Amino acid sequence: MTTLAAPIQARRSPDLATASAGHLPTLDGVRGVAILLILGHHLLAPIGSLRFRATFVDSLWIGVDLFFVLSGFLITRILLAARDKPRCFRNFYLRRALRIFPLYYAFLAALGLAAWLSPAAIDHEGAITRSLPWVAGYATNIFIALRAEFLTPLLNPLWSLAIEEHFYLLWPLLIFLLPRRALIAACIGLIVAPLLLRLAFASSLPSGTLHTLTPFRIDTLAAGSLVAVLMERGPWPAWAAKLLAAILTLTLLLLGLIWIRGGGLQWNNSIMQPGLYSILAIFFAALLAAMLQPGLAPEAGRLLSHPVLRFFGTYSYSLYLVNVPALILAGLIVDATPLAETRIGPMARSLLGLGLAVALAMATWHLLEKHCLRLKSRFT
Repeated sequence: MTTLAAPIQARRSPDLATASAGHLPTLDGVRGVAILLILGHHLLAPIGSLRFRATFVDSLWIGVDLFFVLSGFLITRILLAARDKPRCFRNFYLRRALRIFPLYYAFLAALGLAAWLSPAAIDHEGAITRSLPWVAGYATNIFIALRAEFLTPLLNPLWSLAIEEHFYLLWPLLIFLLPRRALIAACIGLIVAPLLLRLAFASSLPSGTLHTLTPFRIDTLAAGSLVAVLMERGPWPAWAAKLLAAILTLTLLLLGLIWIRGGGLQWNNSIMQPGLYSILAIFFAALLAAMLQPGLAPEAGRLLSHPVLRFFGTYSYSLYLVNVPALILAGLIVDATPLAETRIGPMARSLLGLGLAVALAMATWHLLEKHCLRLKSRFT
């Protein structure tokens, strides 16, 4: 939820290296922050009071929106650097396929095999079997919208990957067809249009549809893309730093007000939802832009370059896919021990789930991902 499927190789991002500004370790850290927010959203759910979960844990879903903004920035940056080169379309899509498809379809194959071997435990009422054709075609969010309800927890996180895939299919065409000013206008239009759509359909469509369907959520990707287009010509002038500070202050205040009024950043709050996504998109995009301006936020840059954050950023794609299965497996293990009936049972599930998720992510990286990523060098 890339970016969950963002360009990563070893502990570096080769696609960034091919862009004009080179590799930016800070972005590995941003990716690490995003996946830690999502891990917290899932793994902390069994811990704490209902109020703690409702106000804090349930708000950590915003890591997905941070991934979206980062994905829009990275992909647009790559495309801008490559659009004048030969075979740019072919190379871009082949490199994307090598990054995204092997792990994604390996995950679906493993899930389908588990459902076939143990349908009673894994595929309750055939939920996975019915969903797999949609999920395999990157239409998870469309299936959710048609059903007006989410799928099994094992498949629910894949809606965000569907949105990113839709973005990868359509956005390169605009990058190669439009001049810079028209691209800026396109980004602004794609930021405003989803807000208007959400306002128009907030009372007639389920909140889950507004949360997962691509036309309602493309503004976060467009916000990151806008930053990439505006940064194409180098560092911004001094007045832009003041504007960024003003935008960050205003959006942070708005998020604080939404938090207080809604008891957290609840995506399914029908009153707050239409505007919340727009505020998050602008906030994360301005934050990303501020961090990437030379000398503007050096402390943040050093923090985001920390090895721990970069470690989680490296394995973020795998972690996004496997963290829910890991938590379910951890629950089965803990429930089979005396810890299940003690106060530390929920914490044991969360800690074991985190450990299993990291172990699975590292295993898939070394067994599959890194070997596929090495093939990307053939399509530079």
